[in-house]
Amino acid sequence: MLGLTACITAGSAWAQQDALGRLIEEKTSAGQHRPAASGAALPAGLGTGLAGTLAPGGALAGLGMPNLQGTPLSNMAGVLEYCVRQRLLEQTVRVTGLRDGLLDRAGLAPATAQSQDSHYASGLAGQLMGSGSSLDFGKLQKEFKAKACEYVLKHAASLL
Repeated sequence: MLGLTACITAGSAWAQQDALGRLIEEKTSAGQHRPAASGAALPAGLGTGLAGTLAPGGALAGLGMPNLQGTPLSNMAGVLEYCVRQRLLEQTVRVTGLRDGLLDRAGLAPATAQSQDSHYASGLAGQLMGSGSSLDFGKLQKEFKAKACEYVLKHAASLL
């Protein structure tokens, strides 16, 4: 799997988007795509390769990435924990800090969040909720799960 840096720096962003788009087309169920939520905002500082991939009309848009502007903070925190447990993200001080920061802003303690908040529990189960839509990580192939985890991580960082 190409890392984020490799995707952004190897060749032009357009070539990477086209290659990733072809890969997604091959790997998803016979090209059946769900439209992405319109108006999905991208966090500042995302490289154009990844931003184009995740933006509406980008390569991962067909996988149904929800608009993260409407995602409950506790759900994003749960998804980050899901990504760590599935080894899609490394458990680092930064990731743990972002997860705990999101929970804190949602008024939850990390130790009891799962039992106190259904949004966090959904995130732990790999369900990313957004404005009127959701994404089930369990239905994605590993490389797309990793890209979606990176996207949630970047968005979480922009909120704190």
